Amino acid sequence: MRRKISSQNDESISKGIFQPSDIAVWGVGFVLIVMFSNMLVRHICHAIIRFDCPTGWPISVFEFRLPDSTTVMNSVAIFFLFVLLINILWRFSYTLPLVILFGVALVLSTNLLHGWETGFITPIAGGGNDGLQYFHDAVKVHNWNDFIRDYNKLQPQLLTHTRTHPPGALVVFGIMIELFKKPGHISLFIAVVSVSLSTLFFYGFLSNMSVDIDLAKYSTFLFLLLPSIQIYYAASLDALIASLLLGVLYFLTHPHRFVSLIGSTIALFLTSFLTFGFVFVLPVIVGYEILRDRSVRKFILLVVLLSLCYSIINMNLGFNYVSAFETAAKLENPNGFRLLNEPISYLFTRLEGIFEILLFFGPYLGIPMIRGLRMSRKAGFLLTDLTWLAITSILCMFVLGTFRTGETARVCLFIYPYLMLPIIMYLSNRKVTALERNILLILVFSQTLFMQTFGTYFW
Repeated sequence: MRRKISSQNDESISKGIFQPSDIAVWGVGFVLIVMFSNMLVRHICHAIIRFDCPTGWPISVFEFRLPDSTTVMNSVAIFFLFVLLINILWRFSYTLPLVILFGVALVLSTNLLHGWETGFITPIAGGGNDGLQYFHDAVKVHNWNDFIRDYNKLQPQLLTHTRTHPPGALVVFGIMIELFKKPGHISLFIAVVSVSLSTLFFYGFLSNMSVDIDLAKYSTFLFLLLPSIQIYYAASLDALIASLLLGVLYFLTHPHRFVSLIGSTIALFLTSFLTFGFVFVLPVIVGYEILRDRSVRKFILLVVLLSLCYSIINMNLGFNYVSAFETAAKLENPNGFRLLNEPISYLFTRLEGIFEILLFFGPYLGIPMIRGLRMSRKAGFLLTDLTWLAITSILCMFVLGTFRTGETARVCLFIYPYLMLPIIMYLSNRKVTALERNILLILVFSQTLFMQTFGTYFW
């Protein structure tokens, strides 16, 4: 039913990824669009009508910084280290252990540009004396069974992040605090686990989809260089969530039916216990099953098994998932559907959510992604179908008012693997030289390094 998606197929087109002039045009054009959009939105907000408008629009929580000489030198050193690493990867054919090792090293290095305190401690335990992070709630819990049992009553009194998530988010932080004690060490753990799981699941998924092995390994490393991955995979629960959602995708496409069902169920349960945003993947599952098998039996079975898991938890611990979901929705939108009571803020935060995702994706992947989406289907069920399903799903979430205050480059980390798929299709139909592949890696990482050097991000 599916042909192998190869980087050297019979229909390859000789034209490469870009012409030399494209690099400057895309980069400058992208910067100008971002700056103009920011000035336009802020002008509308301050001169015409007030609405929810962050200073760094479309980045929700952002502070520009002018780096000192030490930071600039460290940034240059990281760049040359990166060039060395991609040459080593090329010589060893992007073997996965090296992809994981170098991916972790780069995530840690780019975040160290902010220093240990700002890069690794503040994201976990920052937010003033009272705090607002999962960490601050987790250190107060002494009995986790009681916490889960009483979660529906405690939820409204919890801190900003915790109260809009299922109890699993805090349970995970409780485990990490027991294991590592210090916030900085928790950040290191999150980076290692998230990069490792994302690498294995993304490569495994591409293999399930019959992508050429060399292209799959290269694309996996390219994915790890995204600004969103480099910035938020060091110390964010959303990195673990995105990794588990990649696990759902990997098991969903696994060729062995039993492994696919059990793996998908476990990954879906773990994700749903960490975030209510797991609903993003449900339309993707439905669409994939319909396109592949013209059936939704597996989806129904997954929902039944997931419901059974939460029924057992409810019977044994008294935690009601549906009730917690409803409470989180009310806390996120206390005045009801935002379109009706704050229509202007609703509109601009929806645009903010979309633009922030695109900003952290960048021009050097954005344009190949568009080209990949425009390509006709050539190999049965293709990767671009999943991209369209994911885009449709997340846009529906935006329309419904989800992600009220933006921050989508972080909380929607799970969308980026899907945005990579048209690029992989595009590369598979181009005779791309090793030099062009390296240039693409350098361009994407350069955006990451620029954003880390001149910006500070907090959540």
